[in-house]
Amino acid sequence: MKLSTLSAALLAATTSSGVFAENTSLDQVIVTANNTEQSARSVTSNMTVITAEQIEEKQYQTLADALRTVPGIMLKGSGGLGKTTSMYMRGDTQAHILILQDGVDLTDAAGLGGARIENIQLSDVERIEIIKGSQSGVWGANATAGVINIITKKGGHQASVNLQIGSNNTRKISTTLGDSNKQGDFVVHFSTLNTDGFSAVRAANISHTNFEDDGFKQTDISLKFGINLAKHHRIETFIKTSSADNEFDGTTGSPLYLPAPDDNKATNQYTNIIKSLQYRYSKGPIKTRVFIRDNLVEREYPSYSSLYNGNVREIGAQLGYDYRGTDNISVLTNRKVFDSSSNNYTNHGFAISNTNNITHNLIVTESLRYDDFDKFDNVVTGKIGVKHYLNSDVFASANYGTAYNAPLLSQLARPNPVALVPEKTQSYDMTLGAYGLELTYFYNKTKDLIEYVPQPYPTPYYYENAAQEVLTDGIEASYKRSIKTIQTDLGLNFTWLSARNENGESLKYRPEHTANLNVDYYGLSKTHLGLETRYIGRQYSADHNAGVQLGEYFVTDLKADYEMSKTLTFYAKVTNLMDDQYTDNVANATGSTANYVYSNGGRQFFIGLRGQL
Repeated sequence: MKLSTLSAALLAATTSSGVFAENTSLDQVIVTANNTEQSARSVTSNMTVITAEQIEEKQYQTLADALRTVPGIMLKGSGGLGKTTSMYMRGDTQAHILILQDGVDLTDAAGLGGARIENIQLSDVERIEIIKGSQSGVWGANATAGVINIITKKGGHQASVNLQIGSNNTRKISTTLGDSNKQGDFVVHFSTLNTDGFSAVRAANISHTNFEDDGFKQTDISLKFGINLAKHHRIETFIKTSSADNEFDGTTGSPLYLPAPDDNKATNQYTNIIKSLQYRYSKGPIKTRVFIRDNLVEREYPSYSSLYNGNVREIGAQLGYDYRGTDNISVLTNRKVFDSSSNNYTNHGFAISNTNNITHNLIVTESLRYDDFDKFDNVVTGKIGVKHYLNSDVFASANYGTAYNAPLLSQLARPNPVALVPEKTQSYDMTLGAYGLELTYFYNKTKDLIEYVPQPYPTPYYYENAAQEVLTDGIEASYKRSIKTIQTDLGLNFTWLSARNENGESLKYRPEHTANLNVDYYGLSKTHLGLETRYIGRQYSADHNAGVQLGEYFVTDLKADYEMSKTLTFYAKVTNLMDDQYTDNVANATGSTANYVYSNGGRQFFIGLRGQL
């Protein structure tokens, strides 16, 4: 393993200072690691938790904003708010990351890979739990790289409003209202975002300001309430609708299909309806729940006369039991249907998970799952993890898991010459932690990776399973420290990644090095000042180090907030402070020369007021 001068320097800095990967209290309750409530201390998997307080202080607006500084995660945008955004976790694509909202699978069943993260706003979010590594042993198919669970705010006495304006005529308002008593609780949330945007695509080496703007607007409405039927019995429901209108830059059409930066006709409308109904019974060591979940995504492209509908429906039940006073076992069964206008398949699953505190300082978790598919081979997956605390500040952990990724419905609908089979993955990671230091090595091996096969016009493209295995491994290191003498919090993380086939040929859009620096200063009365700098190392727009070389750039954001009163806060933000014309996504190229790239919008300014009881 060969590290560059930058990566070696960053790694040396983190390992000499003390690294803390997650700002997570050990007694915080986590629900995603094993699909049941447990303390953060007992989670053996690599985990990051982003709280509502962090979302507010860092001024994260979308899920992509919040994930950009998480070690091991890389994002690739397509030109600003509302534009298609792709994510990689430890080198795996977004189709390998299971994204949930309050446990509801957000996968766009008619899409090209996973959830549509560009449409996930955060103003109603209580916390985001990120679990890395193969999780199919707990969650089933399509959790190869990990699981991200977005948990919305609970019902209770609360009232807040947030107003924001900024560059590109951006306007946002969001409000939350909730209450509770012995009979139940509720919370209602509303938010609307509207921006004129900037040109999604620009000609290489020409500023986006020379082309027409591509606007975006989205409105979210959600309702969450719980009814306490009797002692130990409770019903919970969650309903959320999101609707969006997006302008983007299409192409000149066949046979050239060149990007059109001044396209003012290409638009799409997006609608997402999430519904969840759950009954809970909890008494002593027994915890039981029965649930029904539904996620409907509709996308329409009027300029192309195209309409896509995707639906994920799930019904299931889980029984949990605490035993020996420290251990837990849970059994779950579920039925999930993936449906679109082009295809569908059904998955029945049965899973068992167990957590044992062998001693106070030694924790072992095990999960085993059997999945029955009506169109693919049935499969057994599992994971095992161990974590040992030498004392409260020193620990070591290791995890091993197997995973299974079913072909997308959109892939099955293509004229594939050979029937697609699911992808299969094995992964493991090892972490050392000592007095704030956390250093992780991870390794993933995927067999039968499904690949896109382009064809010359007018022959239709198709998909096939790769003949070679895909290997990814790397190192994640991160640092979190409060320096009380200067009232400053300092955070630093670094990722080294190798993503390649078994011949050692690298994969596109996977930078070998990424790093993030966060500095938060609280030394001024009622004022917080924050600086966030991201480094993206060299990457390529095509496999095997072909195509356009990207990366090797820094992006710096400044943030500040001032507490005007106990109920009112003024905040401001500058993104891309140095106005760098970087790009992380190529729209069109000739060999290693970029012709068109996706815009980043340049330097942007935002201010807002946040009020709450």
